[in-house]
Amino acid sequence: MQKPAWEGLFQKLGINTETLARGKNSGVMASRPWTESEREAMRKLAEDTYKQFTSKAAKGRKMDLAKLESLAGGRIWTGKQAKENGLIDELGTLEDAIAEARKVGGLDAKSEIEEFPKATNPFESLFGGRDEDAPSDASIVVKAATTLGVEIPRALKPLLQLPRLAKERTLFMPQMFVEIN
Repeated sequence: MQKPAWEGLFQKLGINTETLARGKNSGVMASRPWTESEREAMRKLAEDTYKQFTSKAAKGRKMDLAKLESLAGGRIWTGKQAKENGLIDELGTLEDAIAEARKVGGLDAKSEIEEFPKATNPFESLFGGRDEDAPSDASIVVKAATTLGVEIPRALKPLLQLPRLAKERTLFMPQMFVEIN
């Protein structure tokens, strides 16, 4: 398991964060590195999750857990190797999987397939839909800051251009949330 520790970046940008927490490991999602106690709790969580996954996978594959564990551990297999090792039933395309699902579900070959939610391009996924008349999150932040008399730190101002740049399809980067108090 991993998490970004943004503390140093925030300091460079002049952003102060404060975490209010109650309980030994309640700050596990804070922007700072984990404490030893938090690291240990997350290690145990990861191990428990992995143990549940491998146990269910072995049962579902009708495979001895020790054999599955000898194949697991984060290894990457080609489709052919996975089939030879009993990790998958068949190799095929998405269309093959849909055909099999139809067969198992008792549907005819002409039954309609509909995707939910409707696919969007990466920019719409990151920055929202196509409503050109709706205000952007950035314009809302600027208006709120102006109304409250809060100056937006100079280092954050480029972030306010992201929605406009996304609409122009000139930039691709992960979505970022910034709260200005």
